[in-house]
Amino acid sequence: LGDGLDPDGDVTGVAAAASGDVFVWGSFSVLGGVPARGVARWDGTAWHPLGAGLKQADGSAGGVTDAEVLPDGSLVVAGRFVQAGGAPAAGLARWNGTAWTALDPGDAAPTVLGVGPDGTLYGARTVGYNPVQSQVWHRSGEAWLPVGGLLTGSSSGSVLDLAVGPDGALYASGAVRAIGAVPAQSVVRWDGEAWEPVGSNAFNRVNGLAFHPDGRIVAAGGFYDQADRAVIVWDGQTWSPLGGPFDGTLISGGVTGSSAVTVGADGAVVVAGNFTTAGGAPASGLARWDGTAWAGYGDGTDSVPDGAATRPDGDVVVVGRFARAGGRPAPSVALFDAAAVAVEPTAAPTATTLSPAAPNPTPGRATLTLRLDVPEPVRVILVDALGRTVAVLFDGVPGEETTLVVETAGLPAGVYTVRVSGAAVAEARRLTVVR
Repeated sequence: LGDGLDPDGDVTGVAAAASGDVFVWGSFSVLGGVPARGVARWDGTAWHPLGAGLKQADGSAGGVTDAEVLPDGSLVVAGRFVQAGGAPAAGLARWNGTAWTALDPGDAAPTVLGVGPDGTLYGARTVGYNPVQSQVWHRSGEAWLPVGGLLTGSSSGSVLDLAVGPDGALYASGAVRAIGAVPAQSVVRWDGEAWEPVGSNAFNRVNGLAFHPDGRIVAAGGFYDQADRAVIVWDGQTWSPLGGPFDGTLISGGVTGSSAVTVGADGAVVVAGNFTTAGGAPASGLARWDGTAWAGYGDGTDSVPDGAATRPDGDVVVVGRFARAGGRPAPSVALFDAAAVAVEPTAAPTATTLSPAAPNPTPGRATLTLRLDVPEPVRVILVDALGRTVAVLFDGVPGEETTLVVETAGLPAGVYTVRVSGAAVAEARRLTVVR
């Protein structure tokens, strides 16, 4: 979005307002040539700073863990910052369009936010470990009041997202495993008096929750051992996969509050994550469900996105650690026009072969072979299960056959992905590191 974007830090989150304005946040201090410390607004034409922005205790920009657009168009941000607009702010602040106001975080000190249609603000954070437990609050006047008791989760956290459904109920999602002594599976609902599980066959972890115009709940995330269940829907009775399988998960970015799923007013479901195909269709990091089938957005992104948001006109804004989107330079922020879905790639496909990694699994070194029938610039990266780039294996114009070496020394055990991207190239191979 805009000329000369080149942020000097990561862009990790995005939210769209009813006006069409787009807010993004991260660790940048300059965006599109505009000084903007940690948070910025796109009005459809240009980037704008939000006053003096946000400052952390070490002087760096940003520190936002989550943000929500209120019904009046103002923005509330939560995180690790100590200043907003140059004035003290203890990790919670509101931008009203012209100035920042620090909000009292109280005992809540939320890292995850949610907002109701009446403007009620909800917050959550992890309050205990061993076991991991989260508390949810709602803001009443200037006070934060608890919403029920503690929600117990896995090591990846309990509550990662809060959302109010069309039924007016509050939903908490993430890696919730229990409500007190009652088992739960990732998604729970507050009925006004108590938390209750939403089904029993959801994900190991839900990274994002959205609501379809027909009332169904759409969840994105994944069972770590069942990538075909990257997107599921709740019809009031059970969870079921939406469309065909993905070759990865929608557990992207690893940033609390990042959105892996967004639903437009027309019911189109858009998901972002660590995948290259959706329902059998090529889809590099970004895919759209039109009610019948999944389709990719042209060339998609050349690395795993951290989040996405749908504007009222159906356009999708995606953010992350990518350098290219739709086959063109787009560092960290890109807008995909609603009409761009399922368009052909920007260049004729180049015949490419990326061999499986060997040995796989591996406790040490692994190799792959890249073959291109027509040489062109490509970038080969190794990403972890959260979509973070952990190594650049190649960046340039390879020969007809190039050996790629992955040194896993120092990497924790887990599943990694070798991704090749170029103007007409997009391939990926899984690699399992064992210890």
